[in-house]
Amino acid sequence: MIRKLLLLLVVITYLQNTSYSQSAEVYGNAFWQSASNRVVIRLALRNPTGSSSGQTRLMGWRFGIQYNEANVSFAGYNSYMTGLNDAAYLTFIGPDNAANVANIDPIVGTQRTATINTGGTKVMQQRYINRSTTSCTNGLTLAAGQMAILIDIYFTLDNNNPAYYHLTDPDYGFGDPEFIAQFLEKSNGGHNGNLTDAYKDIAVVILREGNEGNPYQPFDASSCGSNVNTNPITIGKEDVNFITPINGVLAGKAVDANVTDKLNHVQVQWNSENNQLIDYFEVQRKDNNGEFKTIGLVMGTDNVTEEKYEFKDKITVRDVESAYRIKVIGKDKITTYSNVQKIRLSSGQSLTVKVFPNPSSDAVRISLPDQNGIYVCRMYSAEGRMVLTSNVSASNPSVTIKSLQTGSYFMELYQPKTGMRYYTQFTKQ
Repeated sequence: MIRKLLLLLVVITYLQNTSYSQSAEVYGNAFWQSASNRVVIRLALRNPTGSSSGQTRLMGWRFGIQYNEANVSFAGYNSYMTGLNDAAYLTFIGPDNAANVANIDPIVGTQRTATINTGGTKVMQQRYINRSTTSCTNGLTLAAGQMAILIDIYFTLDNNNPAYYHLTDPDYGFGDPEFIAQFLEKSNGGHNGNLTDAYKDIAVVILREGNEGNPYQPFDASSCGSNVNTNPITIGKEDVNFITPINGVLAGKAVDANVTDKLNHVQVQWNSENNQLIDYFEVQRKDNNGEFKTIGLVMGTDNVTEEKYEFKDKITVRDVESAYRIKVIGKDKITTYSNVQKIRLSSGQSLTVKVFPNPSSDAVRISLPDQNGIYVCRMYSAEGRMVLTSNVSASNPSVTIKSLQTGSYFMELYQPKTGMRYYTQFTKQ
């Protein structure tokens, strides 16, 4: 049986570094996306520069795929680098350049026979895709130590199942025996290199340490106005890495989650990492049975930068301990979770109080729990914004609400001397 091969040639070309740091790190993973029944190859680039001034600007990339079209189906891709949409701008040096490659998107029709180290060969069709930009402002700038996801590339399995390739095993990755994917490097023949075993139906090509005569090589240039690749970026063997999506480096995450008691609601806040990969968030609270249940949805912003998010959980029961977490659903359907945050809601120090008439259009009279002393009355909108504050006492227990808009409101009554807080709701007609 001829095993299918899909050889992915991913080329990151034309990098401009403001401080000319001639190095980069490539990260990748391969995983099974069960919701859409496809394999996802995800690639990222990291600027390893230690200096804060060592920026890297990605001005374009080139990748090609080779596959046995009788057994493997190419299912498209999703680029996370907006602005890199000019297929003809880059001029590759060397024998495989200019009109033959750079200005054609895609190339279909040529073939390569790959040798398998354990025996046999595989014949693949070839396809190349080029993306670049003519504008410096469209480049992707990486600060020192920063990583950016470049692209997701999708394939369907026409014969073998995901378990056959260990795609659902989080301990497997590029280069492992019997895994679907491997990196091909300059040292073993580059894009013409051998496959280590018959399971390797996907390969990511990374040409290391120079080789200017080949377009499958990262480059930088002294000016982003130049469209000629001149200075190859060094990628050492130790700079080509596999990481699983479970550790979150190549998946969207919710981090630094925290919860705060805001009297009439619990405020849940968190930050995002790899924000552009996030579809939406589910805010979850642990119920009386000890299970986390979704209580609200927050959509992602699609911005590349880290974002701050929040959700307001209206309080109906106090004197309890609550636990919250954020469930992150990625655009690729990968799911991750934030840390769990617990909060005690006033542990026995909160009581209810009555107001009348309710509903009311002019004023409400508060049935004070203690006829001595002055209370601070605060009123909050359904969105949690404080809209009115007033002092009340036994001699003056009413609060005028004519200025409030029609709707539902939360009331907090606070006794400064005792520290007691009382809560209720009312409706403004």
